This record gives sequence, C-alpha cells and structure tokens, in this order.
Amino acid sequence: MPNSFTQLYVHYVFIVQERECALKPEIKERLIPYIVGIIHQKNCVTISINGTEDHIHLLVKMHPEISVAELAKFAKANSSHWANEIRLFPHRFHWQESYGAFSVSQSMFETVIKYIENRVEHHKHQTVQEEYEMFLKKHRIEYNPKYLPK
Repeated sequence: MPNSFTQLYVHYVFIVQERECALKPEIKERLIPYIVGIIHQKNCVTISINGTEDHIHLLVKMHPEISVAELAKFAKANSSHWANEIRLFPHRFHWQESYGAFSVSQSMFETVIKYIENRVEHHKHQTVQEEYEMFLKKHRIEYNPKYLPK
C-alpha cells in the first residue's frame, strides 16, 4: 500500500487592520493560544508564534489537505470572531485581509524559529512594512508597493 509523505512548513505574517498597535502583551497572552488551537483544528501544527503589537508571525507545519490560503483565512476569521465575541479588545478587532505566507525549507527551519522568537527586539530597528518588503524581495515575489499592507 503506497504512502504519502509530506513536510510542508509555511511562515505566515498576519497584520492587524491599519497596523493598529492592538496586540498588547495581555491580549497576546490569550489570543496566541487560541490561534494555536484553531490551527490544530485543521490538522496543522504551530511550531512557533510570536509578534509585536501590530502583527504576528507563525511557523506552521501544514497538513497536505489544506491550502495555504484556506488556513490563513480560517485562522484570521476565527481568531477575530472569537476575540470580538469575548470582547478581548475595547473595540472591534480585525486582521488585514492580506497576509504573507513564505515556504520554509528544512535547512532554514531553525533560523526561522529563532527569527520568530526574536520579533520584539528585531522591530526596535525595522518597521513591519520594511520587514514585509524584505520578505517579498528575499523570496523574489514581484509586488507593487502601493498594494503592500498599510
């Protein structure tokens, strides 16, 4: 009987609508475990998750039966719905419609984990927009700057 073997890692970047600094430490303390749980509902595994007040990074081991876009949509929609339902924020919370998703090879696996773990220190020197553009260039993704997350 043939078997299918996969090892698919994706580095996601989700940005808060209008890059609002809404993800305070006490908010992330509740929101991050929820996101990990809903990703698990899709048979995917969150390897690393961290962020600053206006965005988060996730390294996810993907299940082969779910697309990158489907998982991003599911995670963002469900986490914002839950956060608004329990009134985690003093106002309505939304993620930006767009997101970043970058494939990660096994050779870069540990480097990406360290990168995600070091988000707060890293963003003392670089904005989320500068970081996002760096990812696009590094992964050779063509883009028009006017369509970058704002």
